[in-house]
Amino acid sequence: MKTRWSLLVGPGLLALAMALLPVTPTRAQTDPMMGPHLDQLTGDEFDKAFLAQLAAHQATAVLLAQPAAEKAGHQETRELARGIVAEQSQEIVQLQTWAKAWYGLEIAGPPVMMGVPGMMGTPGMAEHPMMSDPAMAGMPMTPDASMANSLGMLPANRLDVAFLSLMIPQQQGTVELAKLAADRAAHQELKDLAQRIIQSQGMQVIQMDGWLGSWYSL
Repeated sequence: MKTRWSLLVGPGLLALAMALLPVTPTRAQTDPMMGPHLDQLTGDEFDKAFLAQLAAHQATAVLLAQPAAEKAGHQETRELARGIVAEQSQEIVQLQTWAKAWYGLEIAGPPVMMGVPGMMGTPGMAEHPMMSDPAMAGMPMTPDASMANSLGMLPANRLDVAFLSLMIPQQQGTVELAKLAADRAAHQELKDLAQRIIQSQGMQVIQMDGWLGSWYSL
C-alpha cells in the first residue's frame, strides 16, 4: 500500500489521504470514543449501532466514488464508481427506513455532488449529509467531504490511482463490519443485506486490486 500512496500527487495530498483514511471496524469496536463496541453487542442493541455505523461506511464510499464516477481516467473505474454511488446510496436509504421503522431512529441520507449523473448539489463540492443540517451551518466540511473534493481536483490517471487505493481499504472495512451481523443481528433483513455486501464489495476489492496491478503495476 505504501507504493500505491506514493503515486498520488505529492506529499501534501499523501499526508491528507493517510490522515483521512476511513475508520476500520476494528477501531470502531475498540475505541470508546467511536461509540458502541459492535463485537460486544447482540440483538436489538447490535442492530441500532450497526445501522448507524454501516450507513456511515456507505456514505464515505459514496463520497469517495463521486469524483471518480465523473472524472476517472479509465472507463472501467468510472462505471465501478457509478455503481458504488447508486448501490450504496440505495442501501443507505434502506438503512434509514429500517432504523426509523424498527427503532424510531433518524439516520442521515446519502451524500450528493454535482456532476455525477443523477446527482444534485453545489458544483464541484461533495456534500455530506450533516452539511445540509441547519444546525451545522458555518461548520467546516467533514474529512470525508474534504477528501472527495481533493480527489476531484486530481488529473484523471492520478484520480484513478488515488480512488482505487482509497476504496480498497474502505470496502474491506465495510466487509469486515458486515461479517459481524451474521451472529449478532436481530433482524434477518440486516443479515441478508450484510451477506450481499460481503459478496459484492469483496468482489469489488478483488477487481480494484487487479486493476492497480494490470494498469499501474502496483
